[in-house]
Amino acid sequence: GLAAITRRPRRMPGRNCMRDFWEQKPGALRRLGEQARWWEMTYRDWLSLMPVRGRLWDIGCGFGQFKRVARDCGLASYGVEPSRYAVAHSVADTRYIFPCSWQEYAPPRGRGAAISALWLMEHLDKPGDFLDWAHAALVTGGMLLAVVPNENTPIQRAANSIAAKKDWWIHQTHLNYWGKEAFEALLFRHGFECFDVLGTYPMEEFILAGMDYTDNPDVGRACHKKVEDMEMAMTRDGRLRWGRARARLGRGRDLVVFARKR
Repeated sequence: GLAAITRRPRRMPGRNCMRDFWEQKPGALRRLGEQARWWEMTYRDWLSLMPVRGRLWDIGCGFGQFKRVARDCGLASYGVEPSRYAVAHSVADTRYIFPCSWQEYAPPRGRGAAISALWLMEHLDKPGDFLDWAHAALVTGGMLLAVVPNENTPIQRAANSIAAKKDWWIHQTHLNYWGKEAFEALLFRHGFECFDVLGTYPMEEFILAGMDYTDNPDVGRACHKKVEDMEMAMTRDGRLRWGRARARLGRGRDLVVFARKR
């Protein structure tokens, strides 16, 4: 289950590596705005699988979309985000966003109902330390929602054989590459037990179908728009059923993992 790291990152990010992450992604906020309805639908799907009430910390909250939806769903949501650019352009209430890294933030121990870490853990040099931190912050039975890229899958390897840009998923800020079994095992070692897993749409299918987005951002956006339109036409139950089926097969571009503190 452990996905192979095909080459080392060009630089080794330290604790402050994410402070300028969003500045290096020009146009990201505009694109997120264009996708706002789809993202809200997706986040509501995920939150529907987290029957908790109380305090949620969204770690690495970026521009605050998930934090805002969580608050709309009845959770007292707080964000932790080291990028001051992202905080300054947040779509959520910045009074409840702490402009620092998770290492610099000290939540009340054993008080949190839930912690979310969306596309965060692949950037961490010591993901186990983060899980220990999250475990200490949560009440017993508290929930962790983690989203990580799903790497080294059979479909990814097949697409890589014909893609214009080889190993396109490797990024200089990614220090960890997991498959489903390896990520679940990591969570278990640090006191969490998975109770549900979804796989997002396997974007590599577009490459195999002749729409190679690896070296063409316009093609990538067109492919993703097809996924957005398709999923918005489905019911919530249909989307969740499809996501679970992908996860069982180890498929999906990303793993959306729901776990409880043991």
